[in-house]
Amino acid sequence: MKNNLNNKQNRTYNVFLNSTAGVAGYFVSMLANFAFRTIFIYFLSIEYLGVNALMTNILSLLSLTEMGISSAMTFSLYEPLANNNREKINVLLKYYKKMYLCISVIILCLGLLMTPFLNFFVESKPNIPESLEFIFVLYLMNTAFSYLIIHKHSILIADQKSYIVTLWTNVFLILRYIFQIGALFLFEKFIPTLIIQLLLTFLGNFYITKIAEKRYPFIKEEVIGELSNKDKADLTSKIKSMLLYRIGSYLVNSTDAIIISKFVGITAVGMYSNYTMLFTLSTSLINYVSFALTPSIGNQVHDQKIENVYSVFKVLFFIFFVIATITTIGFVVLINPFIHLWIGEKYLLADITVVFLVLNYYFLIMRRVIVSYRNALGLYEDTKFKPILEALVNLVASLILQHYMGVTGVVIGTTVSILTVSIWIEPYILYKKYFKIPFYKYIYNLFGYTVFTIFISIVLITIRNLFYSNTIINFILMAIFSILFTLIMIVLIFRKVPEFQDAYKRVMLLINR
Repeated sequence: MKNNLNNKQNRTYNVFLNSTAGVAGYFVSMLANFAFRTIFIYFLSIEYLGVNALMTNILSLLSLTEMGISSAMTFSLYEPLANNNREKINVLLKYYKKMYLCISVIILCLGLLMTPFLNFFVESKPNIPESLEFIFVLYLMNTAFSYLIIHKHSILIADQKSYIVTLWTNVFLILRYIFQIGALFLFEKFIPTLIIQLLLTFLGNFYITKIAEKRYPFIKEEVIGELSNKDKADLTSKIKSMLLYRIGSYLVNSTDAIIISKFVGITAVGMYSNYTMLFTLSTSLINYVSFALTPSIGNQVHDQKIENVYSVFKVLFFIFFVIATITTIGFVVLINPFIHLWIGEKYLLADITVVFLVLNYYFLIMRRVIVSYRNALGLYEDTKFKPILEALVNLVASLILQHYMGVTGVVIGTTVSILTVSIWIEPYILYKKYFKIPFYKYIYNLFGYTVFTIFISIVLITIRNLFYSNTIINFILMAIFSILFTLIMIVLIFRKVPEFQDAYKRVMLLINR
């Protein structure tokens, strides 16, 4: 009993450390990234921002060869770690090393083959002195070489020590930004920042590998055995289950910048990337919350009746509605004034483009609870073709609409894929297969929440347009007013709803504890 209690306390302590490191690292890296981007824009032209966004998205395409191996690796290490089976751990790590070496070679070869055709991805050659091909090779080396020495990181993650990986990854990330900022002041050139990125990425991965070897000395031993055919088959099955989701996720989230570069221009990509950076910062923080939910949901679905699970689901769905509404309204009201104050009016996108960017963000956050339940219940098989269908709709719609509406058309293409595919398939499977509750109840709640958010957004945009002037003080006052007004309206409209009352009790109980 005492050992079980100690194990439970250790797990709780590790969860606390992992969560704290994740959130703290997020804020520090966010500030460092923001500082670097501000100085980057000051010293270099907006076309460099577009080049950076384009290269990142192209390399994301090549990184699809990773196919979710890291997730499968971590999952496969749980059992041998629990049983202290060092031989099995070493055999797995040996196998992962071979796989990552293959991935690194494949990415490098595909990237080099793609290099002569980079001009295909840009509407016109960017007005920069550096060779686009040389810039791409530096990005390519950073991606390919990073896979060579990271296979041992997985033992830290599987052993609930991911806070170590997070901590040192962020330390080297911050060092990278500091050196890159220094290089911009000294040279006012783009290439030195890429060389620094390459060196610091490699050094960070190398240092974390040494930490893993120090904590688990046995992983440095020579490995004679090989992974069994059964284990290889199990691992391959897990990888396949992730592959379609990775491909679909890439095609939905990473092709917009490539389409904009090809048909609109590299400058438009730079402007677009400033907005997507801000949305990514917000979703990254919210993802820490949703990822933490998955293990708890997994325990609950095995320990409680479906009625109780559904009751908790509705509360969580309401909580994420509150989060989505507050952040969505913040973006739709304040993102253009923020960009204006931050880097100037010439970097602004049209209001209609911003509206659809924010709408896409809203539905992304509203889906987080659905995704957490999908992961906890393992509903991948029933929804495996959903990401591919969503990606195809997004790609076709974006290509057609960009012809008529430019950047706005590309963004609306994503909205079309969300409304026709993404918004209903996974919740439909969840309601039909697990909850066994009519699907219209989900649609009814989502529709009501969305109408409320749109209404509050219109009210606050009207107030902003009537009274707002673009100064830092007015920006802060508008932000405070928007948050308070939204919260007050949520309380007034939803205070008698059971989900609100249950959520309030849970939050107060957590605060008291």
